[in-house]
Amino acid sequence: GRLKPEPRFLTADEVELLVAQLDTTYPNTPWGLLVRFTAWTGLRAGEVAGLNIGDVDLMRAVVTVRRTRQKRAGEWTTHTPKSGKARTVPLMPWLKDDLTDYLGTHPHSTDAAAPFWPGTKPGGYSHGARGSKRPGSRPAGSPDYGTPTTPNPWEPGTFYRHRFRPAVAAVGLPSHRGGGVRFHDLRHTFASLAASKGIPSAQVAVWMGHSSDVITRDTYTHLFTADSARHAKDMAAGGRPAKSKAGLTSVTAISASALFGGGRQVAPETWVEVG
Repeated sequence: GRLKPEPRFLTADEVELLVAQLDTTYPNTPWGLLVRFTAWTGLRAGEVAGLNIGDVDLMRAVVTVRRTRQKRAGEWTTHTPKSGKARTVPLMPWLKDDLTDYLGTHPHSTDAAAPFWPGTKPGGYSHGARGSKRPGSRPAGSPDYGTPTTPNPWEPGTFYRHRFRPAVAAVGLPSHRGGGVRFHDLRHTFASLAASKGIPSAQVAVWMGHSSDVITRDTYTHLFTADSARHAKDMAAGGRPAKSKAGLTSVTAISASALFGGGRQVAPETWVEVG
């Protein structure tokens, strides 16, 4: 019975405000880069968590989405993407450079099966005078990349509650429940950023793992109005086709057997132009 949350579309500048806030509040962590990455690739949270080192091809500047990861009751489960098949998403040249620098600090950068984004060491939040956790307080913990045998992937819920939402509030964006900026809105932001670059809606749908009709209805319709108008203008270019000066080139009687299998000739008054 709850209303569906209205999507929010951040600008590139607003994304960078969040990145700067996270980089300042949590130095020497990849949290700011993770937000920038999500806004410019449009991956779902579970897909971000499901990325492995081998899924990010910096030579080709593409990310391949092969799986999602989800943590329930303390256990990680892996699934195929929502569309049921893998897809590739391009990386902006400057984003590829950022990810290259990041991988230089990743302790398992040569292990293709290692999670790309790290989890967090437990017990990393300071407490108030009465012992309760203070929202937005600086964490004492640090990224936890795990080990080759015991990986520790990034966990969306923890990140949203303790890092993303406080950062949203700190930069002055709406952060209250029901109308605030959600992590999923970074995915919506990707569609908006792509539309602003003139990318056709069909291509954006492929990158986001949507069926071709979803991207052009409901949530994203208004983003691609200009896209639709441009293609409509192309269709209308050239004016009306010229009529033949010779008039009808031929008129042929079509038998009823050809149309209905009845075997009788069609009356002349029902003849139609076919040539």
